[in-house]
Amino acid sequence: MTDPSPAGTPNLLRLPLQRQRRPGRSGTRTLDHAFDPRHNNLNALRLTLAAMVVISHSWGFVHDEDDPLRNLTGGPEAGTIAVDGFFLLSGFLITRSQLRARSTARYLWHRFLRILPGFWICLAVTAVAIGPLLWRLERETFSGYPWAGPDSALTYVVANALLRMNQFNIGDLRAGGALDGSLHTLFFEALCYVMIGVLGAVGILRRRRSVVLGLGSACWILAAADVVSGSDRLADTYTLRFTSIFLVGAIMSLYADRIPLTRPLFAASCALLTIALMAPSTYLLLGPAPMAYLLLRAGTGRRLERVGIRRDLSYGIYIYSWPLQLVLLEAGVGDDNVAVHVVASIVLSAAAAAVSWHLVEAPALALKSAAAPSWLRPWRASTQPAAESGQR
Repeated sequence: MTDPSPAGTPNLLRLPLQRQRRPGRSGTRTLDHAFDPRHNNLNALRLTLAAMVVISHSWGFVHDEDDPLRNLTGGPEAGTIAVDGFFLLSGFLITRSQLRARSTARYLWHRFLRILPGFWICLAVTAVAIGPLLWRLERETFSGYPWAGPDSALTYVVANALLRMNQFNIGDLRAGGALDGSLHTLFFEALCYVMIGVLGAVGILRRRRSVVLGLGSACWILAAADVVSGSDRLADTYTLRFTSIFLVGAIMSLYADRIPLTRPLFAASCALLTIALMAPSTYLLLGPAPMAYLLLRAGTGRRLERVGIRRDLSYGIYIYSWPLQLVLLEAGVGDDNVAVHVVASIVLSAAAAAVSWHLVEAPALALKSAAAPSWLRPWRASTQPAAESGQR
């Protein structure tokens, strides 16, 4: 879903961050020292998270019930945890991307290219190909498919074009259920991108990182208040929920030079995450920080660094899997066997993701070095520091 964007970055622009890649004061290896933006396991982790989303959705589609993890713990489904994982990794990587960008305009241009072209084509493919196919499978005819008019294929593309999902269906397909429910999280991720862009533009990321820690702490306090009062203000408000999780990843990025990679901290993170999953009311209070630590610790490894090195399929799998799973269900593929449905869904979604990568996403990302468009002109001020970034 995200892009660390190390390729093609001038060495001069990476020097400030490279100077910080050192062990902690006590000699303990830190996250900053261990993480190599070019050689890591993050692509493999993102593919794993995308597969978790597919598996969780397949269980719901086939059995019409919560997935086994939620049934076991009473907490979030595996798919929800996977989406949270995406936001945690995004917070870490996108913050690094902003710090390396020559200007905020360049940073926003890169984010635009990574998200929107693939999203727009997915909307179009759903409206002109997947939608009619589902209509045919449900009604045994293409006749009557709503190409134009209210709640039509046309309005599905237009109404959702700015990432905010205002129309989830076309006509009354699937009895009015969402054709691609996964897409709704992209709007909140984009809001987080803008937030990081603003924080970078005013110099907070480099010179006042404690402000970001304060924002994250405020979200933690709100989560604690929810636990005490029994309310769900953070959980029920998508903007607050996803922003709070994204901020955890951003804080891990900004304080990577102070986060030790030790066995006791690993064990404590595992214990905290287990408690958060088994006591659902504490999930947003106790879960994000240890989950981020465990993901990033795993991400610093290199054994799976070649996975996805030539093509990042995680985004394509995420945006195409839901509608393709509906097609498989209507076609009778695994409609009574979740294992069959999972395997077929992953294979079909990976194929669609590969096509999306080669025909849409990679060509769009090739434009990264092009001049940022004029509408980003207000953001063109340089974000590079006058002195070393150690003054953060």
